[in-house]
Amino acid sequence: MVYVLADNIISPLGDTSEDNYQAVKAGKSAIRAYAPMTDGIPDGFIASLMSADFEDLVFRSAGKAIDD
Repeated sequence: MVYVLADNIISPLGDTSEDNYQAVKAGKSAIRAYAPMTDGIPDGFIASLMSADFEDLVFRSAGKAIDD
């Protein structure tokens, strides 16, 4: 038997599944081009990077998911 306590998507678009769903539905994207030497990477790249306060975001997001 499987029990699901919570589900949650954390991304640069939002810290809950609902936030992410609404952002994607509205046509938003967090993917962008990064210049060479970003984070020590010699070539440029395209990605969606989490912010520096990622740990705080995780705890906030988990709390919201559990409360729902």
